[in-house]
Amino acid sequence: IRVMKPSDIIYYTPPVVSPATVALSLPRSKLFKTVVDRMGKMSKLALLTAEQTGRLVFKVEHSSAVIRTYHAGLLPRDDLDMEAKAVVKADLRKLSTIMNFHSMQWDNACLYFSDNEALVLYISLSPPEAGHVTYFCPVVIMTEEETMSL
Repeated sequence: IRVMKPSDIIYYTPPVVSPATVALSLPRSKLFKTVVDRMGKMSKLALLTAEQTGRLVFKVEHSSAVIRTYHAGLLPRDDLDMEAKAVVKADLRKLSTIMNFHSMQWDNACLYFSDNEALVLYISLSPPEAGHVTYFCPVVIMTEEETMSL
């Protein structure tokens, strides 16, 4: 436990982000961590396309290849529009770091996406009295030209 001055609390508050447009539960396997780590060997950045229907696509581009992985059947969370779609560009090294949550005792893990703005991982720990952990993964804001070409 760390006691801090009230004036320092502002440095520890979560960032302000728009409400999520897509929320997908993650499976208990380490598949996403493996995919992120392997793609990180090709590129520093990945384009993640999430659909509230339960589909998630990872895409990396290299000078000699474009690789996409498709993950279907993820469970949508919350009462969001089932037609919703969100695209974010994320730093693979930082995404890999937050995907290390499998070493914790957890009940539920959910990725929340705000189109071109935020990627948040929310983990409910086990037992429930242990609380929860929220990771805010920095995203690279895409230009209007980049978003139009998607």
